[in-house]
Amino acid sequence: MKKNHINTYFRFTIDKIEFACDILEVSEITEPTPLRKIIGPFPSYYKGIFNLRGNVVTALNFADLIGTSPSFNPKLFAVLKCPSALTAIGIDKSSGMIALDNKNIDDSVNMHLPLPAKYCKGICSVNATTKLNVISLLDFIEDKKQV
Repeated sequence: MKKNHINTYFRFTIDKIEFACDILEVSEITEPTPLRKIIGPFPSYYKGIFNLRGNVVTALNFADLIGTSPSFNPKLFAVLKCPSALTAIGIDKSSGMIALDNKNIDDSVNMHLPLPAKYCKGICSVNATTKLNVISLLDFIEDKKQV
């Protein structure tokens, strides 16, 4: 049985799928900015780089990474605290922060996402119609960047 432990999560939407990741994985949310192309043999989910207050940030298409949409038209960027380099994923919507008790995250449910199980923490019902896919976003992105 899980112990009660409340964590704060960042809640966001991509392609009408609601996600939550540990708030400590996200540095900030920013408006989209023009991207410069990356030259070289990079996977299709690498969309470019942009300047954020003098820092180079790599932009990735998370929807392409999880197989929901290869198109890339983010409404916002979530800048992640990746140890290897500043990285951002394009998102459709930020719903801010949410406090979740880990005993309410059901890790026995199949999330129906093409993410390896080690990145899927489970599903949490927020209300009768909203279910959040709770994921280890930073671990997933770091592993994908090394491909």
